[in-house]
Formats: sequence, C-alpha cells, structure tokens
Amino acid sequence: MSITVTGNWSVKILSKQSGALPQRFTITGASSGNGTYSEDLLLPVNVIGSSWQIQVQASETYDPPYNWIDSSMRKTVTQTINGNYVFNIETEDLIQDWTWDDLILQVSQPAPPIPDPIPDPPPPNLPPPIVPLPPPIIIPPRVDPPIELAMGRVFTKFEIDDKLPKQVNSVTYGIWLDYTGSNCGNLTTFFTCSQDTGSYKKSVYSAQCFTCSSTPQFDIAYGHDGGSGSRDLGGYDWLTPSNAVYGQYRSLCLDHPQRRFNLGDREIYHFYAINVHRDRMGDKLDEGNFELNLHHLSGSQFLTGNGNRNAHTGSNVKLGNSTVLRLIDDSKVDYSALTANAKSTFYRDISSSMCTLSTGAGKVHYIVSGTLETGIYNNTQPHVYGLSYPQQGIVILDASLLDISASFLTVTGSDVAGDNAMKMFTAISGAALRTDDSGDCLGIQGRKLKYEYVEQFFVRVKNKEYNFTNNLTYQTGSEGEIIDDFKSKPEVYFHSVGLFNSQNELLAIAKTSSPIKKSFTEEGLLEVILKYE
Repeated sequence: MSITVTGNWSVKILSKQSGALPQRFTITGASSGNGTYSEDLLLPVNVIGSSWQIQVQASETYDPPYNWIDSSMRKTVTQTINGNYVFNIETEDLIQDWTWDDLILQVSQPAPPIPDPIPDPPPPNLPPPIVPLPPPIIIPPRVDPPIELAMGRVFTKFEIDDKLPKQVNSVTYGIWLDYTGSNCGNLTTFFTCSQDTGSYKKSVYSAQCFTCSSTPQFDIAYGHDGGSGSRDLGGYDWLTPSNAVYGQYRSLCLDHPQRRFNLGDREIYHFYAINVHRDRMGDKLDEGNFELNLHHLSGSQFLTGNGNRNAHTGSNVKLGNSTVLRLIDDSKVDYSALTANAKSTFYRDISSSMCTLSTGAGKVHYIVSGTLETGIYNNTQPHVYGLSYPQQGIVILDASLLDISASFLTVTGSDVAGDNAMKMFTAISGAALRTDDSGDCLGIQGRKLKYEYVEQFFVRVKNKEYNFTNNLTYQTGSEGEIIDDFKSKPEVYFHSVGLFNSQNELLAIAKTSSPIKKSFTEEGLLEVILKYE
C-alpha cells in the first residue's frame, strides 16, 4: 500500500540492495513532481503538494520485459539532520527476505529556522537611551569594473535533464556452431575428444576434435551428493569427482545455506549437468527457445539380462528402444491453467501473483516434457525433470527421473567408475538419429540472448564556458600570458567530448566529424550516444 505524504519534500534514492530485483517508485497526487522514477535516478525529485502518495515497485523478474508489483513499505521516524526534517522509506520486494533494504528512499525538507529570542523590555520609568545618528553615507560615483574573464572549468556535471533513461535492446542468435563453423539453432552433430580422459565430465564438440571448425559447445558432468558413481581420491569414499561436481554446481547455482537442488518439495541427490560454454551463450540462454532431446538407453534391457547395475557404465551403454524424451523449459507455462497440486508442489504464490523462481544465480526455470513446436506437455500438471539457469548456461537434470523415463540406469555404487557422463552424451547424440514429424533431426535446439545498452547524453556548451585552451599558440612571453587579442574575443575549436565518472576517470570519448567553433557569442549542443554490451 502506498504511503501518503503532506507538504513539499525532496525524494532521493539512498541505497539499493545489490542482489535485489529491478526497482522503481512512482509519485502521484502532487502539484509538481508526479511521475515514475527508475533505480538509476541520480538527482533528488522535488515534490510540491498538500497531500501526495509514493509507491515503490519491483519487477517480477531480473530481465525485461518487466512486470511491476507493489513492494511492501515502512516509514522510519522523522529526524532533524543538518537543519532538515528527514525520514526514510524502507521496502521489501516480492522475494521477501525481510531485510527491508531492497530499495531505500530518503525524504527530506528544510526545518523552519529557530526564531531569535525576544529581548527583555527596558526597565520601567526610564527614558529611552539616546542613540546617536549615524554619520551620513557618501555614495561615490559609479565606476564600472573592468571586464573580467569567466572562471574556466575542466568538468561539467550532467543535470537530470541532460541524460535520457538507459535503453536495453536484446538480440537473439543461434547458440551453436555446426560442423562448418556457422551459427545454428539446432545442433545435430556431436563428438568427444580422445584427450578428454575424465570419467565424470565430457566436453562435446560439433566437429571432430582438432579440425578447423572443432570448438567445444557444452560440457556434460555427473554429480552425486554422496560421492557415488566415481572412484575415490586419496582413500576416502566420499571424496570423489562426483561429490566435487555436486559441490561445484551447488556453489554456482544455490544460495547458502541450501545444500541440495530441489524440484518443488523433491530433493535431487544426483544429477546430470549440461553446461554451455561461456563463449557460446552470450549474455544468457534465450528462455523459451531451448529444447533437449534424449534417446532411451539400454538400462532396462541390461537388467532384464541379469546385468549388474554397477556394470552398466558409460562404456557399456547402448541405445534402447526408439523412444525420445523431449524436454523444454517452462518459461511459457500458463500459470492460470495449473492445478492446485502443481501450485503447491512446484510453483509458489507471492503477492497474489505467480512468480518464477530465482536465486543469486539469476532466474530459474523448470525443465519439463514438451517441444518448441507444441509447447509444454500437460500444461495443467507439467512433468518436471530438472532446472534451467539461463543466466549461467546450466541445465540440471534429476538422474533418478532419467533412470525412470529414459532408462539411464545410472551407476551409483561406491568407489565405482560409472562414467555416467558418457550416458548423457549417448542419449543426446542418439536422439539426433531420429526426426520429428516435420523431418527435422532431434538435436539440441537453443538460442542465446545478447543485451545492447544505449545511453544518450546531451552536452550543452554554454557561451561563457570552454573558450580558452592550453595550446601554446594562445600564449606569449616567458610567463605564458594569454595574447591580448584572445583575452576579450577568444576563439577555439573543439573536436571531442570526454565522459568521466565521479572520480574523474575517463570512461569514453565521443569525437565530432569536424572541429566545432566556440566563442563568447556561440554555444554548442551535442548528443552523445553510448552503446555497449
């Protein structure tokens, strides 16, 4: 609920928590100062009005497009600080970690001056003191002062009207490189490298290793919280590569003190991880444009033949029946269609609005059964198999669920080199041998998203500023005095504008197409457009 304020106040952003969702605040009902202000606000907003309202809002997600939801707010006690009445507005966004520091606004106004004490009246029955008249003031004739040069400056601070709000443009590309080295959205050729000898991780290439177009596309790893499925290191059953992998991805993806990945109320004790290489994923994976296809493996046939589970290692695995498990992320799930069971087990309700999961690693989506062409299978109760961390390029798949639905038969024996990562490679490459109804090969489909940030500055060079130079042609004599002709009528030409931070460190330089003349009778207005990724 918004907070009502009476009178004229100045509002500024005091602080924003580094991990908080995108923030903004709106002011309504005032005579002056109404509007919506982003978290990038640099200068205070002066609000004039007898009674007006302020409301802080946070986005449901970290990335655009933003859907703004009112934050919880509370007001601190008003204090007098440096001659001003000051109080803070502390807020808690929809993640609700109850720190009340997601966005803190400071509201202030000058305190009225304390009047001078009234002097004591003169004693009664006494004549008033005689005050001598001041001597007459002689006003000398007016003498015009000599013309003085304007004070020079090196830096000019941007005002609030000199900068437009930052724009964010997003572009998507195919995430993979095919066997020819060209960008593509559907990877259908998969190779490993003979020098990749680890049994717990495999790097996957789009062409044969050591060819010109051979670059790693993604890594496959197997992690087990108890260390099973791989050989111990140094004689400790729990100190194994699979245990180290689980701990590594826990550090990358989970917030302390959470120790295990969860699918709703189900804990993941061991998983297969797909980690897209950093130079392939751009800023993040494009949500809603990722599809993973896994061919059924030979686990069930292996057990039918009286095989030992721990012998079904990556080197012994084969393709099973022709069934392919098709998986996508749930970024396009219809929350209104979910059953009560789906909401209570997988999806949470915050501020009366369905919200995607998020951690310090960014937004999190469930990996569910479905295809990019037809959408989520069983949209009312999605079949969840894992988690997607698009900002990290990481997909976590519950190994136990893959044992059931894709017959992986994951090796989980203690001190056994299960080579489980090779099973995931076999399932992915095997699926590429199959086609969908339209005849397309079932590889891994994915796109990457890159952000381009655009900032626009208006540089106003006023007539009294920047009219002189340190160029030696402006000076004469051994003392370096300015030439007389340039003292009253200087003329200079500038050809670049530097953008500096608050520590006067140069960040960027904008150059004009040709030098621009500057004097006391001419002003300059330039638009600087800064683009960066």
